[in-house]
Amino acid sequence: SIIDEMMKDISESKFYMTKIAQPIIFSIQVSLVELWKSWGISCEAMVGHSVGEIAAAYCSGAISLEDALKIVYHRSVLMDSILGLGRMAAIQASINEVEEVIEKFEGKVCVGAYNGPESIVISGDSKAVEKAVEEFQNKKIHCKMLEVEYAFHSHQTEDLVERLNESLKGIKSDIPTIDIYSTLTGKLADIKSFNSKYWGMQMRNPVRFDKTIEALLEDGFNMFIEMNQKPILSGDIMKISSNLNKQCIVIPAISKSQAGYPEMRLALARGYSNGYQVNWSGVFPLNTYVKIPTYSW
Repeated sequence: SIIDEMMKDISESKFYMTKIAQPIIFSIQVSLVELWKSWGISCEAMVGHSVGEIAAAYCSGAISLEDALKIVYHRSVLMDSILGLGRMAAIQASINEVEEVIEKFEGKVCVGAYNGPESIVISGDSKAVEKAVEEFQNKKIHCKMLEVEYAFHSHQTEDLVERLNESLKGIKSDIPTIDIYSTLTGKLADIKSFNSKYWGMQMRNPVRFDKTIEALLEDGFNMFIEMNQKPILSGDIMKISSNLNKQCIVIPAISKSQAGYPEMRLALARGYSNGYQVNWSGVFPLNTYVKIPTYSW
C-alpha cells in the first residue's frame, strides 16, 4: 500500500520509481489540503507543478477523485517505462544562458520546467544532460543533477501522449469550485479544460510555473502555501514576486523532509500570524487548550 511504502526505510524504498512516487505525492498533497481545511483554512485559488497539477485539479473540483486516481495511475505507469533513459538537472541561469548551451544538443536536451527567474530545469537523454551540466559548470553556472533517472516533460514522453489520451478516455472535466491556474498555459484555466487531451499535453510540454505564479500575483494573490512533502518551489515564488515588485508571503506546509505534526502546526502558526482565521476546534478537537493571561508576568 501507499502507507506501507511511505513507512519504509530509505534503503528499502522504491520512491525512485515514478509509478510509486507519483501516487504517493498525490496522496500527500491532497491530505495536506484536507488537513488545512480542517484547520479552517481553504484556498481561493490553486496551482500544481507537474504531477502536482492532478492534486490541484481534484482539490479545486475540476475533476473527481476517481478520475484523479485514474490519471495519476496511468500517467505514472506510462512514465515509468522510460526509467533509465534520461536525466534532469536544475540550472540557476537565465533562459537565454540555458538555451545557448542546450541548443548544441540538437533536441536531445530541452527545458522541462520554467520555475522562476534563473531557475530552469533541463530534461533529456542521460549522456546529453550530463554533458550539458559539464558545460554549465565550466561557465561557473550553478547546477545540480536531480535524483531521478527520467526525462520528464521532454521528447522521451512524446510516444506516451496518445497512449495516455487513450487510457483516459471518458474522464470528465467539471466546472471547478475553486479557481485553478494551469501550468500548461500559464494562466487561469478555462472552464472544463481538464480532459484527456489536456493531461497528454501536460505530461509532454514544459511546466510554466513562472508564468502561472506571475498571473496569480497580477490577479492579486499574495499569500501562498506550498502543499508538498518538502519545500521545493517556495524560493522561486519569492523571486518571481520580487521581480514583479510585488509583496507576498510563502508558507511551506512541511518545512523538513522528516517533519511531523508539531512542525506542520508551526506552519499553521505562520498562517495565523499573517491573518488567517483558524478553526481551533479542528486543531485541538478535544478542546484541550486553555486561555492565557492577557498581560505579561
